[in-house]
Amino acid sequence: MFRDLHLPVEFTPGALKLGMITISNGLLQEIADCQDDELLMTKRDLIVRGTTTEFK
Repeated sequence: MFRDLHLPVEFTPGALKLGMITISNGLLQEIADCQDDELLMTKRDLIVRGTTTEFK
């Protein structure tokens, strides 16, 4: 999907900048929090195994 994008990467304290896309520290923290969410991890595992294809 994003195979042909050439985005320069810049690391700054509290942020990761990819070309014109900036990922702030708040978003990075939200992603980390969701990775620790037991319900989301259970749903992700079901999708990976092919048991289900959607979140409800």
